[in-house]
Amino acid sequence: MTSRRSLSVLLLNMFQNIFLMFNEVDKEKISRQKIDNEEKSIMFGEKLMVFFTP
Repeated sequence: MTSRRSLSVLLLNMFQNIFLMFNEVDKEKISRQKIDNEEKSIMFGEKLMVFFTP
């Protein structure tokens, strides 16, 4: 009985670790996307400035 319980606890820990890993990857993707969006808006702003300067 105790071996089955420890096995289930081990499996649970494994799944939690995998879930945390995927969570970290998602956070990294989101932060990269934010940086990309900021760079795009900066580039767009620079293009507008060039367009509007006489």
